[in-house]
Amino acid sequence: MNEYSSKAAKFNFKDLCGQNIGSEDYLELSKYIKIFFIENIPKFNDDMIDQQQRFITLIDILYDKKIDLVCLSEAPLENLQSSKKLNEIFKRTISRLSEMTKY
Repeated sequence: MNEYSSKAAKFNFKDLCGQNIGSEDYLELSKYIKIFFIENIPKFNDDMIDQQQRFITLIDILYDKKIDLVCLSEAPLENLQSSKKLNEIFKRTISRLSEMTKY
């Protein structure tokens, strides 16, 4: 985590999804953080399936908990690329991201 202040936190994508972190960890974070800022979200490809799956899990949890999200990515949300294997699942994630992000 790069910064934390009064229930808001800014993370680098690699810190949240590039490490061996699971849903229990994301659920624990969601107890304390009510606004997530995530920067450096990459364009996903077939070499990043694990990171993309963690990102999907994180977004599902944040969505279910109604936590605000600010995303900074290499591409606009509607242009984020997916690995081929997770392409169908990722469509739901993109839809959820559109609903929950703050600009």
